[in-house]
Amino acid sequence: IAILYFICKKNNLKKQKGGSNGEFTLYYVTWCPHCKVMQPEWERLKNSDNIDTSKVSIKSVDCTDKPESYLVEKKIEGFPTIVYSSPNGKINYGGGRTYEDFLSFLSKYNLLKNN
Repeated sequence: IAILYFICKKNNLKKQKGGSNGEFTLYYVTWCPHCKVMQPEWERLKNSDNIDTSKVSIKSVDCTDKPESYLVEKKIEGFPTIVYSSPNGKINYGGGRTYEDFLSFLSKYNLLKNN
């Protein structure tokens, strides 16, 4: 148990010392009406001063021209798909599609400034 605690503590220290350790990624296609509606909220998130960019980067991937093998590899079954990836694994985001919803999700993982 002590070894497991040390490993977890060591990983948390690495995260806090800098470098982007996670990605919050939107996978979308240009023809999807749901993606079009959500796009302004995602852009607001990407430009937000609330995000601790030393812990997470906000990305968008246009899958319009991506081959099917890419979608299979990324396990994308529909659009929009949002995934939080970190050294600890991946989480498929299933929350709301507003700026506030995204901030709430990121807050749960201590990825906002002053968090």
